[in-house]
Amino acid sequence: MDQDYRRALEELLARISEPGAQARAEITAEDVERWPHDAIPVLVAAGILRPSNPAAAIVCYGCEERCLTQIVILPAQADEPRRATWTCDLFSDKGPFICTADALQRWSTSRSALAKFVGRSLGLEIRRSDREAKRVVYDPIRIGGERRSLSIEFGGGPLICVGSSRAPLLDALEWTEAGITIDREALALCISSSPEYLSGGKRYQPSTAVRDDKKISTEIRYRALQRQIERLAKKHPNLNKDQLASKLTSSTAGRGMSASRIARVTRMPKKLPGGKFSPDRLP
Repeated sequence: MDQDYRRALEELLARISEPGAQARAEITAEDVERWPHDAIPVLVAAGILRPSNPAAAIVCYGCEERCLTQIVILPAQADEPRRATWTCDLFSDKGPFICTADALQRWSTSRSALAKFVGRSLGLEIRRSDREAKRVVYDPIRIGGERRSLSIEFGGGPLICVGSSRAPLLDALEWTEAGITIDREALALCISSSPEYLSGGKRYQPSTAVRDDKKISTEIRYRALQRQIERLAKKHPNLNKDQLASKLTSSTAGRGMSASRIARVTRMPKKLPGGKFSPDRLP
């Protein structure tokens, strides 16, 4: 996943999962100004974000008080975007200020919206959820002939729980050209790391749970990098692994890792006679 898209998802998940947060959160145009320009349509199409009514007030920067000031929408002009205006409430000589109506856009998101997206992506129904959707339990998931319980939990950071394995939900999300979905390979790794159908089984040791969770999260990130290397190898068959790793880092899809580290934790796909890569090694 491109680092910019990952940052957008990280900020979005943080808004709805921080301790004491309400089940629903409002996202403003200021919140998303650093996100990729196409992130909002993808998240809206996935049902994670929903357009809300435009803001009726704006934070005024006319003075140091930063008051929340009512705005007035100006009549639309030909070939110009709609604009809003306001004047400083404390100093009448400061203003009027003008901004485009785009700056007033808002969207809403919630834990339940994200939970429904996870269920749709995996084709699973939600079995139960508490009132604020801090823990959502789904029908069991089956991958590769193995069956495990599945749930997501919102706390210090949203987790996806597969059997006795847990991993950050962010690591299980995949942003592709077709949109955003759940990385089934990441879930398969969680299943293979979970000897128990449910958490709390005899072989589940709380003292080692944190270390095991970190191992799973690291392995998920490394596998995602491996898929990126394989895609680049298909597009640039004459580049070696170090060159592919440098290209991956420069494209911001390297998850914050250096090119040398990416080259160390990934491998080149095998080539067939004639220099082409094996199709079963590539997405």
